Amino acid sequence: MVKTEWEIGQIKKACEITDQAFSEVLSFIRPGISEREIADFLEREMFRRGAGESNKTIVAAGKNGACPHHWPTDSIVQKGDFVTMDFGCTFGGYHSDLTRTVVVGQPTERQRKIYETVAKAQLAGIAAVRVGIRGKEADRAARKVIDDTEFRGTFVHGLGHGIGLDIHEGTGLGRDEEGILEAGMVVSIEPGIYIEGYGGVRIEDIAVVTENGAELLEFSPKELIIL
Repeated sequence: MVKTEWEIGQIKKACEITDQAFSEVLSFIRPGISEREIADFLEREMFRRGAGESNKTIVAAGKNGACPHHWPTDSIVQKGDFVTMDFGCTFGGYHSDLTRTVVVGQPTERQRKIYETVAKAQLAGIAAVRVGIRGKEADRAARKVIDDTEFRGTFVHGLGHGIGLDIHEGTGLGRDEEGILEAGMVVSIEPGIYIEGYGGVRIEDIAVVTENGAELLEFSPKELIIL
């Protein structure tokens, strides 16, 4: 569970490739293309940069975003949709994991409010991650941000998981996680809001646990991107 500097270096490289793929996909997403086409594009961009395969890419457009683990289909992106992409790769056997949600066309006020709430929850989770806390404490910090709004109860999974040679490993940031974070652990931080019949938003980065807090390994923009 505690990574060496060499292992963290492999994860950083995987994260760099993932960030690059996200940057490229922004010019590809538009009304009329399918979730499956977006997933295929992301995977091609990672593979051509020397990445290995990781977990299956999630792409969820519009109402499909209400499902946290929606596998891509032939559903077509429409103007006004949120599009959530959860994807990653491996480098030297070590995983990255990134989630970003963008909006196609001008967002509504409700969409902005949902996105901003998730963004604030993630910042609270990042701020809470540090050596010596239990995983559930970080989850609680992020969950409180969402539950103090009208979206209470819509964050339906844990805040994050350990990551390394496996996509889910070791101590995580779950609601009931009693494990204590140690320096050198790598975890995901990924709150979300999911509303049945409407859609959802998730923002995810992975970070190294350090004595000074969470050191983020992914740097894709986190403001709401309007395409």
